[in-house]
Parts: sequence; structure tokens; C-alpha cells
Amino acid sequence: MTVAMTMTEKILARGAGRESVRPGDLVLAQVDFAMGHDLTIPPAGKIMREQMGAEKIWDPDRVAVTQDHFQPAKDAASATLGRLTREFSHDMGIKWYFEVGQGGICHTVLPENGLVLPGELVVGADSHSCTYGALNNFATGIGSTDLACVLALGELWFRVPETLKFVYHNRLKEWVEAKDLILYVIGQIGVDGARSKAMEHTGEALKHIDMEARLTMTNMAIEAGAKNGIMEFDEVTKEYLDGRAKRPYTPVTSDRAGSAPDHHAVLTPGRDPGREGRLDPHVPRGRRCLDDRDVRRLPRRSHGRARRGRDLLEHHQPQLPRPHGPPQGAGLSLQSSGCRGERGYRRDHAPKRGARPHAGGDSMTLPKVIRGKAWKFGDNVDTDQIIPAKYAIYSLDEKELGKHAMEGVPGRDTWATGVTQGDILVGGSNFGCGSSREIAPVAIRGAGISLVVADSFARIFFRNAINMGYPILQSPPAAEGVEEGDELEVDLEEGIIRNFTKGDEYRCEAFPQFMNELLRMGGLVPWVRKQLEERRKMTPSRG
Repeated sequence: MTVAMTMTEKILARGAGRESVRPGDLVLAQVDFAMGHDLTIPPAGKIMREQMGAEKIWDPDRVAVTQDHFQPAKDAASATLGRLTREFSHDMGIKWYFEVGQGGICHTVLPENGLVLPGELVVGADSHSCTYGALNNFATGIGSTDLACVLALGELWFRVPETLKFVYHNRLKEWVEAKDLILYVIGQIGVDGARSKAMEHTGEALKHIDMEARLTMTNMAIEAGAKNGIMEFDEVTKEYLDGRAKRPYTPVTSDRAGSAPDHHAVLTPGRDPGREGRLDPHVPRGRRCLDDRDVRRLPRRSHGRARRGRDLLEHHQPQLPRPHGPPQGAGLSLQSSGCRGERGYRRDHAPKRGARPHAGGDSMTLPKVIRGKAWKFGDNVDTDQIIPAKYAIYSLDEKELGKHAMEGVPGRDTWATGVTQGDILVGGSNFGCGSSREIAPVAIRGAGISLVVADSFARIFFRNAINMGYPILQSPPAAEGVEEGDELEVDLEEGIIRNFTKGDEYRCEAFPQFMNELLRMGGLVPWVRKQLEERRKMTPSRG
């Protein structure tokens, strides 16, 4: 029997070679297209070649590289980034390399050149890579280590997100743009209202806006904490791609609604301030355009902010957190809808403490069972609190960073001094939100914490932890039931958390086989290195 799936689920299922997937599944999927730029290609290329041992990329025709973030160079450091990006692209024979002055911003270059297409799985080493979903594909942002994996193997692991469906009725009024609409939506659901989820946009109102407007809407998915934004394929999409698509493509449609009630935006033409769903020509939380003023659109491709002048009113946008990095709540978290708390498990003695996985590398041995004392933290602990940025300037050494772990959390400035090797950190919801710095889980491990359990994790933190081989589990029942000082035992293979102090047991969904292998090997880098070695053995030598 065919399983009903959303557009996002269908794309991930196809990439993983599975008939179906469901929200929360962790899958290893083939990537159709990847993007990097002058800020993310240099570290990704270095990791791919020097640490993973890859000599070439998986498919030079399926990778695009743009010089757009620090180019033209303003100083020697920026020039070095540009040079390294250029050299890597040429060495790897990347077909879609866009030199300074020959391309533009990555999020417009790829759609305009017909490189990201309907039904495809697309990744980009930039948080706003979700933009491409307007073309009926799954597109999400990744870090440099993830990009290195994609460049080497052409595949990457993903968590299948839940889907929020947004239905837009009627039509936009004159002077109301797509950016106004998506800011209105984010204002309604909040900057973390779509955390960890796919934002699926549909409805007759979207049939009356062009592709540039659609790309504007999906670009903002990350500002609502979403993993991706996606739209239906229709005549607007087809017309945009005709003559520019570089490959054949197969659109996808949703068979079912999302995993939550649909959000409906009814765009009514009335001017009564009390009318529900009204969207007049103004920017939410900004200043309203007055009816008796002459307001004109800025020309296409204009940049910067409109200032008060003869023909323009001052334009204000709501303050969204970290607009060019993952905002608070940008989340990919391990779905644990199957977790539940159970009472009745008791032991007459406390377990031995201190079991801790090796710090990483080829010889890592991940214990089946981890035991330790619980340290409890609340909701929305961000990476600046986990390890204040000032310490990254002086050292990247794990032990040194560990001395300052959680120092930014109010009242926890000396927390690391009390940790015993092997202890367990238990956090609340959205743990690890904020910036995408990879040193956040490094600092926690450096403090002696063997495992992190939380109600939910921010997407980038979760990926960073798994990619460095650091065990991390989502369990809402454990996050609610565990108190600081409780003695815990965690069975990683079975997905069971036992609380010896309270006699509770919390069951969580266990990791799939490939994820356990990745953790046992010490993270993504050694795992990719092993995959490459196995592929070389299977490839017959010439001669």
C-alpha cells in the first residue's frame, strides 16, 4: 500500500532509496546538487582532502561555487579566501564556478542558471540555502564539515522534518510584496514557530506572484527556525524553468497535509483595521505606509534599506535574530515522539560512574552504556552561553574550552569546576540554539560531560555533535523528569535512560545502524574516510 507523504518526505525518501519515510526518521540520502562559496569552500575543501582523504569530488557537474561573501576582497584575509576558493574549484574541475563579477549572490545565481530543480535534494553551505525550495525541491543549509562529506561522497544524513502547511487565500493588494507576506507569517508564528520543520507554502494567492517573489518567501524559512521551505510546482514554476533548467526533473506533490493543523492567511481587500486576516501595505512591526503619500517600488536588484525621501517612506524590518546565521530555534532535532516515561525501575546500588566515549578518531570506542550524575539546564540555552565567543579567540583546545563551558549561563560561571568525568548534561527545549559555532559541543565534552540529553536540540548543534562523534539524545520525558544530581544510566543502543535516584525509566527511539557506526568511529570525518576506502577497494584498478 502506498504511504501518503508530503513533498519534503517524498524527496528525502527518494534520496534514501526508501519507499516511505516519516517525521523523525534519520536517513542517509543521495544529494542532487550542492553549493558552497568563498567563506565555506576553503574549510570544506581542506577537510575533504586532508582529513577525509578524498582526491576528487563526487560529481563536478553537481556542484556550484560562488565568490560572493567577501569578494571583491577588502583585505589580505579576504583575498586569501578568494584564492583558496578559486584554486579548489579549478583543481576539482567544478563546472559551475562563478568568478567575481560573473555570477552574483549564491541564492540568486543557482535558480537563475537552472541548477536547482523540482523534486531534487539540494544542500548549500549557507543558512539561507532554503531559498531554492520555491522551485519545488528540498533545500537546506549545512556546515563546512557536512559540505566536505557531500563533496567526497555525494550523500549526507538527514532527519526527516515535520511539515507545517501554510495556505494563502485571495490575492496580495497593490504595494504589498512577498516579503511583507512572509514577515507577517513569521510575526504570527514567531521566530521559532517552525523550529525543525518544513514550511510548505500553498494556496491560490501564490499563483499570482512571480518566481522572484516566491524565492523571497522560501528564503525566510530559516528566520522562522525552519529546516526548509517548499512550494508546489505549477505553471509559474514551469515557465521560469523553461529554457534554463540544466537537467530533466520530476516535480513532487503532497499526498497529505502536514503533521500540524494548517495555517491559513486570508488576504482580504478591506481597510477596516478590525478585520481578521487583513494585510494592508505595511511591514509587520514597522511603520505603516500612509494613503496620501507617493510610495514607489525600488528597482529590481537594489540593495540596502529605503530611507525617508521625496518618494519613499522609511522601511523598517522586525529584528530577527542573527539574520545571516541560524536564528534562535533553527532546528534539526531528533524526533522522539515514541519516547515515554515509565516508573518502577529500581536498583539497590548506584551504578559506577565515569563511562565516557573517547574524544574521537579512528580508535574511538563508544560504550554501550554511559553512567553519570545529571546536571540540569533550562530551555533555549544558546551557543554563546555554552562557550562565550571570547574564549575561541585564544584557544581551540578541547580541554581549555571545557574550563569555560556553560560560563555564559547565569549563575553557572564556575559550573565546569564541579563536573566529574562522565557526568551527563540534561537540557530543556531548543538546546544549543543561536550561532552555528562547532566548538559548542566540543566545550561541553571538554568539561567531562559524556552525553547530552535534552527535550529538543537546535538543528546546527545536533549536527555538529553527531558529526564529531558525540552522543546526543532527545527525550522530553527525561528532560522533564530528571533533576540535578540524579544518578543516570543511558543505554545508547537500546535508547533507554534509567534514573536510579527516582526509579524512573525513559525510553527513546534508538539511532539507526549507520548513525551508530558513525558515532562508534568517532564522527563524520573518519566515517567518510572509511567509506572512501571501501569504495576504492570495490573499484577495479587500471593496468
